[in-house]
Amino acid sequence: MNPITVRKRLLVAESDLNRARCVAEVGAALAPARRWLDRTVAVAAGIATTATAIGELLTPNPNRTARPRADRSWIQSACDGVELLSSIWSALRPRRARSASDHPSP
Repeated sequence: MNPITVRKRLLVAESDLNRARCVAEVGAALAPARRWLDRTVAVAAGIATTATAIGELLTPNPNRTARPRADRSWIQSACDGVELLSSIWSALRPRRARSASDHPSP
């Protein structure tokens, strides 16, 4: 093998190593930004969920008429409580978490 071919192969190998180091450095530099983005998305989802829950609680139900407290049965009160808890649960239940596949690695 002549010296020019050996030198060329060494330069190509060095270039491949430099490229791999660069990819690793960029990945390390982007890691804090990804963590910040994940926290920001989680906070935004929490704010949206809270706003939805408050909206559900403050929206009047047009299908229900106000009745005096005396003629309400305990069953009706229990059903109203279950309905309220159901709307709170649907607004506050955990959403699907973002997976690692949502962030393609460089």
